[in-house]
Amino acid sequence: MKILANEKERSVKQLYDLTRNPETMKMRDHAGEVIEVADWLIYQDVNNDGKETTILSIITPEGEIFGTNSATFMREFAAIVDMCHQCGTEINAVKISEGTSKSGRTFHRQQQGQQWQ
Repeated sequence: MKILANEKERSVKQLYDLTRNPETMKMRDHAGEVIEVADWLIYQDVNNDGKETTILSIITPEGEIFGTNSATFMREFAAIVDMCHQCGTEINAVKISEGTSKSGRTFHRQQQGQQWQ
């Protein structure tokens, strides 16, 4: 496992929760929901097929963990984090939205969360 982007130092338990927790929920299963962001991590790991994959993992203040390997979602999330840094704040919520690509595939992205101002 290789950490690509993160905001802070964390304990072994926090790192485990963000990268290995079997209770991690797929973001695509929560389209339309707003999730609060307590912590997040983008990392690379090897999947079950032996291929290297990049994953975004978000943990809520309540300890729920959401993960995605969607390049669109990660690209938009990174852009939002960058905008937050430029404004001197941190990302605190995202809304998971669903879209359809030109080829007809469903993809997920985030939009401004309710707590963003």
